Amino acid sequence: VAVYPQILRRFRDDDLRGLQFANNHEVRSEAFKYATHLKRLENINVRNSFVDNEIFDYLNQMPAVRSVDFTATNVDGHGLVRWKYLKNAKNLRIGFINDVAPVLGQLQGCRDLELLNIDGTCIKAADIAKIAKLKKLYALTVTCDKIKPRDLLVLKELKNLHRLTLNGQDFGPEFVAVLEQLKALRNLSISAKDWSESDRARLFKNSPQYSLELVSRYNFEYSFKGDP
Repeated sequence: VAVYPQILRRFRDDDLRGLQFANNHEVRSEAFKYATHLKRLENINVRNSFVDNEIFDYLNQMPAVRSVDFTATNVDGHGLVRWKYLKNAKNLRIGFINDVAPVLGQLQGCRDLELLNIDGTCIKAADIAKIAKLKKLYALTVTCDKIKPRDLLVLKELKNLHRLTLNGQDFGPEFVAVLEQLKALRNLSISAKDWSESDRARLFKNSPQYSLELVSRYNFEYSFKGDP
């Protein structure tokens, strides 16, 4: 389908709910020109491909799309804000994205957003404050750079936040006191450093169902983006 996207014209408008082109270096944005009649399509995944901002010329004709994965593509923030249905998104994965600031400025309009993944793109305290206004957010993955414990306190406002992934810097034991205040949290994956057994136990005391994964600090100085 990536090589001969005209095949998509053979499907009826209610035949498909999603198109998955993850890790596909053949697909291009133009392929979605042949999918604009699929008015009930809900899910688009072009992770790790060379799809670029042209894709929004076609997604703007597909009103039912609610879940997108543009991780490690040539889509950037300025292109993403051209997507007129961004405000309707429920799942948004935009890791390794350039110019993320315009997107974060538009997030306030995403009232139904449940999953946000901007892994591989460093964000700041002011960005986390914007994310903390997404009241329905269930899962959050971010790469932080020089974030302090107090910068994460705003996440207390997210009463539905069950899953949190934090990486990109070393999170020392001083972060534990803040993280244990995120009462809704059930799953935490974090690039922790120098945490003791008692530090880890503090996160479990109010939730026996808590899941904790301590991972190494990721190196995001590379990207899949570029020319084929």
